[in-house]
Amino acid sequence: MSLGLRISGLYRYPVKSMAGEALPQVNVDALGLSGDRRWMLTDAEGRFLSQRDLPRMATVHARLLDNGVLQLDYRLVRLRISPQDFSASTTDCRIWKDTVPAHPARPSINKILSQWLKTPVRLVKLAGSARRQVDTHFVPPGVRTGFSDGFPLLILSQASLDDLNRRIGRAHTPFEVRHFRPNVLIDGCDAYAEDRWQTLRAGPLRLHLVKPCSRCAITTVDPDSGRFSGPEPLATLAVYRRRGNKVYFGQNAWAQGPTPTEAVAASPVLRLNQAVVVEKTQAG
Repeated sequence: MSLGLRISGLYRYPVKSMAGEALPQVNVDALGLSGDRRWMLTDAEGRFLSQRDLPRMATVHARLLDNGVLQLDYRLVRLRISPQDFSASTTDCRIWKDTVPAHPARPSINKILSQWLKTPVRLVKLAGSARRQVDTHFVPPGVRTGFSDGFPLLILSQASLDDLNRRIGRAHTPFEVRHFRPNVLIDGCDAYAEDRWQTLRAGPLRLHLVKPCSRCAITTVDPDSGRFSGPEPLATLAVYRRRGNKVYFGQNAWAQGPTPTEAVAASPVLRLNQAVVVEKTQAG
């Protein structure tokens, strides 16, 4: 059992692939962090868009306000989008191999976002009827996600990020958490300790780490300029984190809520500086 682990960062990304927000605490629901990746941009055919297609998305900052309003900031322009700005009807959207129902935004909103990103885009909101099952090779049936690539949560340790920057060297500007887009950053462990964890306990929540996260070109996007910036950090990761034709950094995970007895004493909330306990490792 590990001692001294704590949550040192909590990050939510309301709109898939836009810049997210750091939070002091956040509720956890059936799809992961409450409000995380419940909105998405698509093309005219309903196919999802990300920084892979539009690296400029990194420069649009998304924040979810307490009243359910989605706030988007691009340069000096602010756009606030209310739940009423979405159609009551749904349309089918495609994310990887899944087809997911979503509510389309008003055309006027799409016009503004298309101007920002210099290409036609459409904003959609995940429908309450959506039931996007996570790959059952890794999770039990019934574990769902929103518009994430495939898993509700991504967990990374600060020590792993520090080790990566050490390997890259001082000639390169250090990579920050925002390059890797985790939901939960954990401090107080050795580098890559997350590779061995299977279950973490944070208050009444259990976080099940089920699969290493394969990294793509999004990690090479400069979040300030919205441009691809070169081969790093993938080039360095490939030296020591390659398996087959992929490189891995961080762990995909899902959250299991408290039992009815535990829920009496605590609610499913993650907080900064919250203690974390390793309940199970791969070694048993």
